[in-house]
Amino acid sequence: MPGSDGAVTSEEEAFEAAKSIGFPVLIKAAAGGGGRGMKVAQTQEDLYEAVSTARGEAKAAFGDDAVYMERYLQTPRHIELQVIADSFGNVCHLGETRLLAAAPPPEGAGGKPPRPPSTPGRAPRSARSSSMR
Repeated sequence: MPGSDGAVTSEEEAFEAAKSIGFPVLIKAAAGGGGRGMKVAQTQEDLYEAVSTARGEAKAAFGDDAVYMERYLQTPRHIELQVIADSFGNVCHLGETRLLAAAPPPEGAGGKPPRPPSTPGRAPRSARSSSMR
């Protein structure tokens, strides 16, 4: 996905990065998480305020005002993969979990716990360690 090469430290860098990435852009706190320090700039006119606001939120939340930029995906699809690897370079994916924003919490709301993926993926035999065979 197109994005800045590291932290954006000035308005000029933000403009140049946005020009190469294309609008809309997402400004993200480099030290962040949980959506803190994230702002969307739909146009060049929105960019400077979004960068300034994201920097301020990042500094307040994480003690670091560094931000970077990437293309903003307007209709993303969230898929998580679980991967296990060992120190010998053997890697295996354990399945895919689809997350739905409208899904109720599995416990405490009268719902049942979610079922695990039906068939975990397997790495080719040559990529599995002896403990995975």
